[in-house]
Amino acid sequence: MLLAYLMARQVSPADAPIIEIGSGKGALTEYVLRRGIAPEQLALVENAPEYAAFLRAQYPAAQIVPIDALGLGAVPLFGKGQAGAVFCNLRLGGLSGWQMTVILNGAFEHLREGGALYQASDWLRCPVPRPILERLNLRSQRVCTLLGIAVPRSVHRIVRCQA
Repeated sequence: MLLAYLMARQVSPADAPIIEIGSGKGALTEYVLRRGIAPEQLALVENAPEYAAFLRAQYPAAQIVPIDALGLGAVPLFGKGQAGAVFCNLRLGGLSGWQMTVILNGAFEHLREGGALYQASDWLRCPVPRPILERLNLRSQRVCTLLGIAVPRSVHRIVRCQA
């Protein structure tokens, strides 16, 4: 829960609309709403049918997108290039390079210029390998870290490099 709070602190209403990948039961969603983001400015991407149904009941004004994150790039959300932030709750480190690339490409298709993807990690370093970041013209910066727990957790801000 503390990590969700720290992730949500990275955005303000100026970043809306916001996409959340892997919303689960909405722990991060609650903190994002407390930051002043209107529910209708949220797209919650959740592949598990039971969680998608829960989110639909809990957040009726939000856009619930019951798909696998690999299909994100093909789904019209707020309009191409409109979102100011994407939160990714998936454990990218456990995915193949191909899967990471597809998910990141899909997320960045929805982000406006200057928008950022926020990724939680069980490591201090970004879970996206440097060659993938470089191939996609992205850079990562750790924005906060939780220490003093069994496994250190961190949040990384990933942005498109300026030309």
